Amino acid sequence: MNANLILKFAETFVSLASEINKVKDLINYVKNIDEKIDIANYYYEKIAEGSSRIVYLTDNDTVIKIAKNDKGIAQNKAELLVKDNCKYINAVIDSDGKYWLEAKYLKQLNSSDFEKLVGISFYKFSKCLNFALNEVSDSNHPKPDYLDEVKDLDIFKELVKIGKKYKIMPGDMIRISSYCQSNGYPVLIDFGMTKDVFYKYYD
Repeated sequence: MNANLILKFAETFVSLASEINKVKDLINYVKNIDEKIDIANYYYEKIAEGSSRIVYLTDNDTVIKIAKNDKGIAQNKAELLVKDNCKYINAVIDSDGKYWLEAKYLKQLNSSDFEKLVGISFYKFSKCLNFALNEVSDSNHPKPDYLDEVKDLDIFKELVKIGKKYKIMPGDMIRISSYCQSNGYPVLIDFGMTKDVFYKYYD
């Protein structure tokens, strides 16, 4: 089924989809990744795109992450594994288990916002997080002089614990673009790059 036929099919069911939230069913109906992306492009607003996934904003104040390739599928599956009840992780709320997943839409923050919410600069936080996850990334980052300022922060302890438990590579966790905010605290929104995913698809 080519892109034009997909869009024609989607348009035929637009009323049904909008009334009873069948867009995800349409995405599930088609089998090809490109066709799934065509459906998402038709109904949703694209707000971000990387090498492996595209992120869309829905009308329900949620985001849909759709895999573009095997790397994206692997990252979706990795994020689905994180079941911990942690307020600093933007948990998956729905998924087909492979090609797409859905999470809450949260407001982006910058380094200044992060410091106001946490009380420490994102620079210091990220350097300490990188050090704390040395065993995950097989690295040897030196201990920061300011670790004592960061180590007892609840967000730091929680993200270190989850990072080690699920072997999440620190690369995404130390980028401010991977964080949004909810209820007055930062939330990690991108955590699918685990050690297994990295060495299988990126090394």
